[in-house]
This record gives sequence, structure tokens and C-alpha cells, in this order.
Amino acid sequence: MRRILDDLPSSFEGQDGYAAVSLGNFDGLHLGHQALLKENQALAREQGLLRRVVTFYPHPRVLMGDEDFRFIYTEEQKAEVLSRLSLADEMVSLTFSVPLMRMEPERFFEEVLIRRYQAKVITIGDDFRFGSGGRGDKELLEKLCQKAGITLRVVPRLTSGDGPISSSRIRALLEEGKPEEAKDLMGRSYSPTGTVHQGKHVGHKLHTPTVNVW
Repeated sequence: MRRILDDLPSSFEGQDGYAAVSLGNFDGLHLGHQALLKENQALAREQGLLRRVVTFYPHPRVLMGDEDFRFIYTEEQKAEVLSRLSLADEMVSLTFSVPLMRMEPERFFEEVLIRRYQAKVITIGDDFRFGSGGRGDKELLEKLCQKAGITLRVVPRLTSGDGPISSSRIRALLEEGKPEEAKDLMGRSYSPTGTVHQGKHVGHKLHTPTVNVW
């Protein structure tokens, strides 16, 4: 699997080959993400397309000034897991910048998804939003795809126990020192890498010390 770093230069020249494009942050690559990517994979095989996964780095919350935000996985770890699960031919780490954040959704669709990433299929989660002010939602994307003759697949969230499977839920479980519960939502054990930092000692209060790694 190829990993591509993309800062979106002003020239939106296309990548090599038409593709089924999955869009999202995919932090943690949990079971919900895997369901979305498997759907994209099935559509790619039906139409003879590349499986192109587009992630956003850094996470939009970081750009918005959330200093407490912690990633579950680095971009390198995402690529490693994607390769291990055989769910993509390419992973594009798209730099999430102020110009990208302010781009109108129609322009993002035309210049980035269609021209740059050669999308013939687009697969998203039902809460995915894009473009200036988050104006691009699944309804707008559906209209744009219909006009362009693009196949759109919106994959609903998976649920487990008392709520949806989400990166934020997994992040909270890891911070609370509950790796086994996080494993149930991720489909595999969590293996952090990085530098250990002093946290808020919540784990000690719960008699379950945690390691803060980022």
C-alpha cells in the first residue's frame, strides 16, 4: 500500500488512476471505520477501481485550537493498520489547513475529489461534513454526486453496548485505563507509541494507572 502526503498545491493535477475514495479522519480505525472501508472496497472491486483512503492531518480539532486533543494513532500507524487489514491501495494524508477549511464544498468536490483524487465512488460516514463552515453534508454531497455521475455510499454508524462506536468513545476509554473495552470497539489491541507525559492522574484515582502517550 502506498502512503501519500498531500499539501494540495494550487495545481490540482490528478493522482494516478480512477478510484473509490473513502473520506474521514479514521483515528483509531475502529470497527465502524472498517465497515466503511469494506463497503468502499466492495464498490472498488465491482468497478475495477483503486481503493484510495483520504485522511486529514492534523485533526480539524487541532487546527481549531483544541490543545487537549490527543490522537489515537499517528498517520504512520494508520497506514500500518490499513496495510495489515488490506483495506486500501493508497492512503493520502491530506494537510488540513486554513485554506482547505475555508474552501467552499462545491470547489472541494470538483477540484479535490474529482480532479485531484479521481473519484468515481465516494464512501463516507453519515456524520461526515466538509467545506467552509461544515456546509458540505451528505445531502449536498449526494446532489453533487448525482450531477457528476459519481456513486455515493453513506455508511451508518455501528453501535456497541450503550452507544455508537466512535473515536471519541475509544479515546475516553483509553484515558480511563480501559484498554480491553477499547479493544472491543477497535477489533484489536491498542499498542501506543510515543513519549510518556504526566497526565491528570485520573487512573490513580480509579486504582487503574494509565500511560499518557502522544
